[in-house]
Amino acid sequence: MDNIFTDYKNLSGSTLDAVKTVMTNMQFAAISQDKELRSLTVTSSIPNEGKSLISTFLSIALAENGKKVLLIDCDWRHPQIRKSMTMKKGRGVVGYLSGAYSFAEAITPTEVEGLYILDCESKIPNPIEIINSENFTKLLRLAEQSFDVVVVDTPPLSSFIDAALVAAKTDGTIVVVRSGVIDKKTIMGTVAQLEKANANVIGAVMNCVEKTAAPYYYYYKYYNHYNYEQQKK
Repeated sequence: MDNIFTDYKNLSGSTLDAVKTVMTNMQFAAISQDKELRSLTVTSSIPNEGKSLISTFLSIALAENGKKVLLIDCDWRHPQIRKSMTMKKGRGVVGYLSGAYSFAEAITPTEVEGLYILDCESKIPNPIEIINSENFTKLLRLAEQSFDVVVVDTPPLSSFIDAALVAAKTDGTIVVVRSGVIDKKTIMGTVAQLEKANANVIGAVMNCVEKTAAPYYYYYKYYNHYNYEQQKK
């Protein structure tokens, strides 16, 4: 059965270059801010903009570049990471935080060398309380100590405040924007909401852009366009 790893291997040269450009821009953002980006929140304004896809592709690219990467699924209401990898349900964030098992037992290796995931349990009644807890902050710090890069996939901000809360606890945040679906005002509102929570918004990834489209800039410190979904059509 095909999964997201197969999709990544089958990316066209230009699309793969776009993914790697996002990775490179992360490094440039770290240099320009004179700080290490050990943890990264990925979010979007509305559902179906491709944030989980970008989170996963970026994590794969980082792992293939020699980094030890942990991809954490914090979208408790609509988890996608494990499903996209066609992996069996693993132990999740809440199980670790409750003390049911250790950090080493909670993380699951993937078929990509150096890439691990920390799954999330679905239908958790109190995700905001979990994210606001001191134990969740300690989990992120432990992950940063144990991995070169930690990527956290979070819900869209229009639906829930979770992403802003997580973003405030990580070194940087990327906003995924689906071309032709969302307007500048909404995007700027998302960025403002993140920055109000003291998140470090380092840039945006434009998803579903036609290959011939000219790049455009809003507010962001860097920009990259991404055309994976267009390639698959």
